[in-house]
Amino acid sequence: MNTIFKYLLEITDFQGIELPKGSEILSVKNQNGSIVLYAGVDTSKEKELREIQIIGTGNPVYSDSKTKRKIIDTVIMDNGLVWHVFERLSKKRLCMNTLKPTDLRIGNIINYTTQDGRVLKQVVDIYILEKIVNNPDHNYSGVVLDEDELLKFGFSDEEYKPGYIGVDFKNTVTLSFVLSKPGKMGVWQEHYAYEMKSNMHVEIPTVHELQNLFKTLTTQELDYKL
Repeated sequence: MNTIFKYLLEITDFQGIELPKGSEILSVKNQNGSIVLYAGVDTSKEKELREIQIIGTGNPVYSDSKTKRKIIDTVIMDNGLVWHVFERLSKKRLCMNTLKPTDLRIGNIINYTTQDGRVLKQVVDIYILEKIVNNPDHNYSGVVLDEDELLKFGFSDEEYKPGYIGVDFKNTVTLSFVLSKPGKMGVWQEHYAYEMKSNMHVEIPTVHELQNLFKTLTTQELDYKL
């Protein structure tokens, strides 16, 4: 049955709530001094854990700020306290929820989920871009960037320090494009990352983001073996 359920949240930094798979979190409200979350659910589906983070206005945001979050709502309590409620996105959920046409270009590798549940890799062309633009409920998603995907691009960790993996490319000379592996910079690092100067870095959750960053920094394309 498709319906809308209410879930009581604790006022704490992190918590998990069990929702049927595919549930749409709608809003979070103050109800008689309590924080409640509303979600559109299909009660016939199995449950999955969704991670919720609550941050108060003026409260410190610790190293967890490196984690990808999606704002759900801001709640003003009767006593004037203001709480900002986020969903913490797992690597898989991140890839499914954030694929937008403005993030893509022709030649990117993405996933397509068929009506019977099969997941197929596809190369973005003008027709796929048009489908994504015209249909917000499209079945395209990002491909999670893991070591298997990096190997298809020719990456290797044999010539680098532990915790790093890279690929060579030719400009006027041969250079290396190097990524740090998840966890190398700290326990907060969830994805492969490109490290820059001044302790800055860019985490790369998906294959198409890797392709776009590599193109921007080197002006070249990565070769991919489907």
